[in-house]
Amino acid sequence: MAERFFFDDAPSVLIKLRQLSEFLAKEIAARHGLLPASSASFDEVLRTLKLRSVLPREITDLFFHLKRVGNAAVHENIGTTADALSGLKVARALAVWFHQSYGGSAQFKPGPFVPPAAPIDATAALKAELEELRQQVRASADNEAKALLAHQEAEAARLKATLDAEASQGPRVLGKLCSRDRGGTSKNRSRPQGGTGQGRGYAAPAA
Repeated sequence: MAERFFFDDAPSVLIKLRQLSEFLAKEIAARHGLLPASSASFDEVLRTLKLRSVLPREITDLFFHLKRVGNAAVHENIGTTADALSGLKVARALAVWFHQSYGGSAQFKPGPFVPPAAPIDATAALKAELEELRQQVRASADNEAKALLAHQEAEAARLKATLDAEASQGPRVLGKLCSRDRGGTSKNRSRPQGGTGQGRGYAAPAA
């Protein structure tokens, strides 16, 4: 869901990621019998998990990071595309850890992170980071990640081709309309007006 907003609404991405991390935190607390009520705040749950040493320190840091950037997005509409990309990577690491720790898949080995397709107007720095991540995917042995990347790149190429085609059609259509108007004006000037011989610019002889 969060990836859908990556291109044009970075704060929404961060809000969705905060919601995901809050859900995971409450799920962990519930499994340890530390969730007093479903209405407990995200901050209360994180403090409880930290005080009871339920979470490894680096995982605690990931939770607090997503809470912090998510709060800024909710209350101040703050967040850039780079923030959203970083948040996606953090949330993925958190989800992988949860799956390994609580999903009965301790040996689960995720493939490389596959970023969303680069927006057409991405900054040079963001494009470089996205391309680096894509190179990591291509160099990996994860066929599913490669297939997803290939699909995203094909969709991006199709969108760019559509936009380019629409942009090129505009001047062409306008040129045809202008030519048609000029041709019609020329014909109107040379065509006689009715059957009296009194066309434009013709003076009838005096009686």
